[in-house]
Amino acid sequence: MNIRLTMAALAAIVVAVPAYAVDNAKVCASTAKDGATPDMIIEACSAIVQDADNPGVLAGAYYNRGNAYFDKKNYELAIADYDHAVKLRANYASAMFNRGLAKKHLGDNAGGDADMAAAKAMNQ
Repeated sequence: MNIRLTMAALAAIVVAVPAYAVDNAKVCASTAKDGATPDMIIEACSAIVQDADNPGVLAGAYYNRGNAYFDKKNYELAIADYDHAVKLRANYASAMFNRGLAKKHLGDNAGGDADMAAAKAMNQ
């Protein structure tokens, strides 16, 4: 009888996590190498941003969505997402470095260089 209760409890947990949430997480963490387009990644990461409340999960979703915007050459939106990622995780060197690259693409060489130097300092 205890085994049945345990199995029922596990089944309730599995049902409580919607399949789309798992799919969004997988696509959000994907790259073109995995067959995901930037638009697919943006859509999946946006769903996570709307639903998640864990700062680590949110930081990752913003970072991945920022990378997808970067790939689409939408540097303003990429910077906005990298900003969110860095605010949620202060020592997020990858987000800081990529924000610097995006700034440089927009002609903000000083801001880009500062972000890239800060990212490098985080990794030392």
